[in-house]
Amino acid sequence: ATMSCFTMRWRRCVPQARALQSCPLRRSSTCAHRVAVARRRAGGQPQRTGTFQVQPMRSVVARYQDEEDLMQHPERLNWYEAKFCADDMPDWNVGRFVSSSDVAPGMRSVVMDVEISRERVPLRNAYKAAGQRACVRVNSGVEYQLTVSSAPFPVSLNKAALLRVRGDLVANATKTVVEQTSVYARLHCLVSKEEAPEVYNMEITDMLEVGPFVGSGVDMRAGGLMSVYRYPTIVMFVAGSGIATARALLTATADVPNLSPGLRKDVRVYYKVPNQASAVFVDELRAWGEKLESGSRATFGIYPSSNPFWEAFDDDQTLTYDPETTAALVLTGGDAEEEAAALEACKEADITTVVTDSLEQASPVYWASTPQGYMNWRPPPVDVDQEEDQADLQGQVKAEA
Repeated sequence: ATMSCFTMRWRRCVPQARALQSCPLRRSSTCAHRVAVARRRAGGQPQRTGTFQVQPMRSVVARYQDEEDLMQHPERLNWYEAKFCADDMPDWNVGRFVSSSDVAPGMRSVVMDVEISRERVPLRNAYKAAGQRACVRVNSGVEYQLTVSSAPFPVSLNKAALLRVRGDLVANATKTVVEQTSVYARLHCLVSKEEAPEVYNMEITDMLEVGPFVGSGVDMRAGGLMSVYRYPTIVMFVAGSGIATARALLTATADVPNLSPGLRKDVRVYYKVPNQASAVFVDELRAWGEKLESGSRATFGIYPSSNPFWEAFDDDQTLTYDPETTAALVLTGGDAEEEAAALEACKEADITTVVTDSLEQASPVYWASTPQGYMNWRPPPVDVDQEEDQADLQGQVKAEA
C-alpha cells in the first residue's frame, strides 16, 4: 500500500515538472540566471535576456546598503558640520555717519553706527577687546584704520541675534523663515586729520563702509591684571592716541574684558601731552570719575601734563601704593619712545606687573568645527559571502536550539 501510494504521487508530479520545464518563460529566466551567475563569478556584468534582467547579488546588497545607511551619501558630512555663525557673510558692512566734534587741534571724535549683529558679522571680524582698530572706507575709497575710543559692545545688545543663531524659539513662535536680525550700535573713533583726511571731513551724505576690526586688543589677562583683589591699585601711563584705548577700557561694561574700576581701590591716569590744548577726553573722564567715586569705594584721578612720566608720578601726592599690589598699564598708541619712558618710570617705582598696548593678546585658537575622526570615518566594505555564512550559522544555531 505504501509503494502504490508513492508511485501514484510520482506519476502525478512528473507531468507537471515536465510542463514547467517546457515553459519558454521559465526557460529564459533560468538561462538568464545561469548566465548572470557565471558572469558574476567571472567578474563581468549581467546582460539583458528578453524582458528580464538579473542583477548580481553583490550589487543588490550594495544598493541596499546605500539606501539604508545614510553615511553613504556624499554630502552626509555637511549635514552635521558645526559652523561659526555668519561665516559666509561679507567682511564689509554699510555703516552710518552720525556726528563729529573737534576734541583737539587736528583731532576729531567721529561717531558712527555700525552693524554688530552676530547673524551678519562673524566673531573673527567683531570688536571684542579694547585696543582693536576699526577699518573704514568712505565712498569706496582708501581703507583707513582708526583708533576706537568707545568700549567693546555689550553682549546684551546681541541677545536676540544670538538666540536666533542658536535656533531657539520663544513662546508662541513657529519655525518659519524670517529675515536676519540687524543690530546697530554707536562706535566712537579718534581721527587725525593727517592720518585719515577723508574720515576727518566726512559728512552725512557720504557712504560709509565698516570692515573687520584689526588686532586682538590689549592683553588684559597678562600678569593677572584683571584680578581686582591681587592688584587693587592701577596706574595708567598714557600718551598720544592711547587715551582713546584708556577711555575704552575704563568705560567698558562687565560682560566684556575690562578693568573693573568700581572694584579697585585707586585708579590713576598720567596723561602726557605736548600742551593743555592737545589733551583729549580729560573733562569727560573726570566727570566719569566723579560718578565712579559716588557709587563705589574707588578713587579716580587723571593728570594731563607735559612733564615726563616719572615726574608726573612723583608729583601725585594723593596716591599711596604698594608695589606688590600695583599694576601698570602703558598705552602710548605705538610710540616706542614714550613706551620706553613709561617702562623706566615703572622700574623706578618698583612696579613689576606692567602691560603694554604694543604686545597684544594672543589670537584665539578655534578647534575644528567637525572632529577629524568623523570626517575620516568610512563604513567597512560589505562582504556578501561573509554575511551569508553568518546567516547560515545563525540559522543552524536557531535550529539546534
